[in-house]
Amino acid sequence: MAEKPAHKFRLGRLSVSIWRNRTKHGTERYRANITRSWKDGEEWKESTTYELEDLVVLSHTAMLAASWIWDQKVARNEEGELEVAQ
Repeated sequence: MAEKPAHKFRLGRLSVSIWRNRTKHGTERYRANITRSWKDGEEWKESTTYELEDLVVLSHTAMLAASWIWDQKVARNEEGELEVAQ
């Protein structure tokens, strides 16, 4: 069974999947994958290249992903499971 993303959301034609990975030392790391979708006839396609009008949405999408990841780290810190560097 394939692992599922920790979180997913869509903004217009951009989609974000955030993946949670555990390091060999037991700490959690997050990675975000942002893709652009479009329809070619009846087939949906995805790309990781962006057109001019996608770039503003891309920057906002990246900020939302970063905010979600940060919230996870803060929540883990409140549970005493993570040290946040200051």
